[in-house]
Amino acid sequence: MQNNLNSLNKVTPFTILLIPLLIVIPKVNLILIPGFWQGIRLEDIITFLILIYMMLNSKNYTLKLNDPNAKFFLFVAYVFVSYLVGYLSGISYGYIDIITIVRIIEYSTIILFFSNVSFTGDDNKKIILFLKILLIINFLVSLGQYFEVVGYYSSRGYHEPDFDYWRVFGILSGSWELSFVTSISYFIIYLETKKKFNAYFVISLIILFLAGTRGIQFPFILTVIIMYFPQLIKIQTKLKFIIYCFIFISIFYFMYFVQNINVFFLINSLIDLMFYGYVIDFSDLSKSEIVYYSWVHRLKDWLGYYELMNTNLYTFLFGTGFSSIYYESFIFRILFGTGFVGFFLLILLCFRFNIFIIIFLFITGITLDFTSSFKQFMILYFFFQYMRSYNRNEISN
Repeated sequence: MQNNLNSLNKVTPFTILLIPLLIVIPKVNLILIPGFWQGIRLEDIITFLILIYMMLNSKNYTLKLNDPNAKFFLFVAYVFVSYLVGYLSGISYGYIDIITIVRIIEYSTIILFFSNVSFTGDDNKKIILFLKILLIINFLVSLGQYFEVVGYYSSRGYHEPDFDYWRVFGILSGSWELSFVTSISYFIIYLETKKKFNAYFVISLIILFLAGTRGIQFPFILTVIIMYFPQLIKIQTKLKFIIYCFIFISIFYFMYFVQNINVFFLINSLIDLMFYGYVIDFSDLSKSEIVYYSWVHRLKDWLGYYELMNTNLYTFLFGTGFSSIYYESFIFRILFGTGFVGFFLLILLCFRFNIFIIIFLFITGITLDFTSSFKQFMILYFFFQYMRSYNRNEISN
């Protein structure tokens, strides 16, 4: 993972440990913020210290225009334009403005720091080894939570075992967080080893099932099929090919049909929101649709952001800035927060990404705001950095 061929800084043990540390560090509030259950945490302090260190050593931390990470800072610059448009349109969020801007600065600090560090293949392997260990630990802890012998720790503190009410969280801080980190970890492990249906694949499936995150289960399986496809078409033995197809169909049946996901209801409700500004009321849900109570709750939240974006033509095109800490959707965070111009700008910036990760992030991004979590951001950032090295090796081979 060579971030920058002209990197000025050598890899240190701290640099290698930083990514695993920011993925697994518990969400412990060190300083409380009035009115919010999320306070200032250890990852915030670590990032702040890194920022101070870079400021004191500014000559060693630069960003060239040809650096792939420059795309991130281009989009960040556009996000601040969206905040300005929202402010000039009379839209203000008070503390939310400050908190969301601080989070953008934190992510920018992390990316600028790693943009000036040149990782080698051996450094990658050390982090991938950590991801393998993390999968195993989360698998064991998830089983303990399922059988109600192990509790979990979230941003609201420690919770006693109660699987009847909560899904498994592993050693992370939520079922969505666990499923996302597990999925990205497996993608990296597969690309590194090229081994299909190994123990890590089985472990990942079990974790995703126990976490119960339907918005990640389906795109995970779809993404795995896309990743495996180049290898599957090379299979010479018909029986082996049939066995692989049977395994995938069985997984899809279990994840999709057994859980009775009504795709048409989900799509129609999104169309009603985007084209008519309408959201079904909770009381109008039929018995078969009551399982989508959380989905309708999200729709009602998105309706508020949709109405803000439609304040005027400028907010419609350029957005209003981020009006919430949690959007429960990365897609709608970008669309409502940065407008249609920002949405299409992001698509252009992602043009050269591998198709399998675009599909995974797009589908999961409908119901998951993976930029709101430091852990999800870190695993995703490492994935993209790893992919640059992987793609170069594929081309050279």
